[in-house]
Amino acid sequence: MTRIPPGEQILHTIQSSYAQWQENSFPGLLGNVVAGRIANRFNLSGTNHVSDAACASSLSALHSAVMELCAHKCDMSITGGVDCLNDIFMHMCFAKTGVLSHTSDARPFSKDADGTVLGEGIGMLVLKRLADAKKDKDRIYAVIKAVGTASDGKTSAIYAPDARGQRRALQDAYKQADVDPTSIGLIEAHGTGTRVGDKVEFSALKSCFDAQHHKNKTAIGSVKSMIGHTKAAAGVAGIIKAALALHHKVIPGTLKADIPDPDLDINASAFYLNNRSKPWVPDVRQGNVPRRAGVSAFGFGGSNYHAVLEEYEGQKSHVSWDGSVQIAAFSAHDTHSLTKKLAAFHAGVTPEHPMDGGEITRLIAWQAGETRKSFCPDHPERLLMVLQKDNDIDALVDQAHALVENGGPSKGPLFYGSGSAQGKLGFLFPGQGSQYPDMGKDLFATFPEAMDALCLAEKMFATHAGD
Repeated sequence: MTRIPPGEQILHTIQSSYAQWQENSFPGLLGNVVAGRIANRFNLSGTNHVSDAACASSLSALHSAVMELCAHKCDMSITGGVDCLNDIFMHMCFAKTGVLSHTSDARPFSKDADGTVLGEGIGMLVLKRLADAKKDKDRIYAVIKAVGTASDGKTSAIYAPDARGQRRALQDAYKQADVDPTSIGLIEAHGTGTRVGDKVEFSALKSCFDAQHHKNKTAIGSVKSMIGHTKAAAGVAGIIKAALALHHKVIPGTLKADIPDPDLDINASAFYLNNRSKPWVPDVRQGNVPRRAGVSAFGFGGSNYHAVLEEYEGQKSHVSWDGSVQIAAFSAHDTHSLTKKLAAFHAGVTPEHPMDGGEITRLIAWQAGETRKSFCPDHPERLLMVLQKDNDIDALVDQAHALVENGGPSKGPLFYGSGSAQGKLGFLFPGQGSQYPDMGKDLFATFPEAMDALCLAEKMFATHAGD
C-alpha cells in the first residue's frame, strides 16, 4: 500500500470540501448575474444590470434607474445596493490603504475620528414617476428631485478624494433640481470617518452652501456611524435614512460624534453636526419651502454622486411609533368587568409555548392594540398600562389587579381612574419643576398633532420676533 504524505492528505481533505463545478458555477462568477437572477426569478423584463462605482455604486444604480423612468423606458424600477463581502482580503486592502479605525468606531466629522469601519448591507428601493405613484395610491416616502454626477478628472492619486469633483456633483444636482442649497435641512454625507476624507467632503459642501445668511442651519451627519461603511450599499443606506427622515419629519442623530473636528470649523459654516434625533421643524423664514435633504456618495476612481430629496407631504400624517413602548388601555362599567379584561389580556400575552424575543414583542404589540380599539373614555373604570421591552408582564399585571381592587393611587407605569370623565385632556408646561433639554422631543417627533402645534408655535414666534 502506498502511503500518502500528511501534507497531501490535508490538501486532499481541503479540495474535497470545495463545491463541485456545475452549470451555475460560471454565471456565479459574473457580477451582473446578481441583477439577472432577480429579473429571472421575478419575471422582470426591463433593463437589468449591475453598476460599479466603488463606494458610490448604489447611487450610480439610482442614477440609471431615474434616467430610465424619465425616459419612460419603464414604469417602475427596483434599484439599490448590495455588499456582503468583508472577508480577510477586503480588510487587508482597506488596512493597507490606512483608512480603518484603530478604535473600531466610525465617528464622521468628529474630533475623535480615526478611520472607518466596514459593514455589510443590502438596501433596495422601488422607484416610480410621482404621478404614477399617486395614481397607484402607493406609500410615498420622498421625492427624488435630482441626482448630480461628476468625475474628479486628473488628480494626485486614483483613490484620493477631490473637493473639486465633489463640488461639481453637488452643483449639478442643485442645478437640475432648481433648488437653492440653503433650503436643505439635512445633508446625509458620505462621511466615512477618515479625517482626510471628511475634511475634503466638508470643503466641497462649504463651497456650495452660503453660511453668511444661513449659519448653522443645515444638519450634517452620516449613517456610517450606525452601520459602518457598507461600500457598494453605502449610498442607498444614506437614501433610506434621508427618505425616512423626510417621511417621519425627524432629523436623525449621528452616533459617537459629540464634538466636531476643530479643523473643520463647523460653527462658522452653514452646518451643524447633529448628534441626537429631533423633530424636523421647517424654517419659516423661507416661507412654505418643503423639507429637503441631500445625500452624497463618492467612490474610488473619482466617482461622485449627490441626490436631492424632498418631502412628499408637508404635514406629518402618521404616528411614528417604533414599538419599543406599548400602551394597553382598559375600560369598563365596573371593577369586576375591568379585572376580567385585564385577565384576558394577561392570558393573551403569556403563550403556552416559549417564544423568542421578536415573537413575544409582536404578540404584546398586537394584544395592546386590541385593548386600545375597545377602550371607551366614557366608561367610569379606566386603566392604562405602559409596557416597555424589559417589563415583567406577570408582575405588572399583578400590580394592576391590586390597584383596581384596592382603589390605590396610580404609580409607575400604571394609571387608574374611577368616575365619569370630565372635560378634555390638556398638556401643561408650567415652567416649574424638573426642566431639561429636549423636553417633549419624543412627543413632537411621534405624534402629528404635537408636530402641528410645534410648527404653529414656530410661525407665531417668527411673526412676533420683533415685538
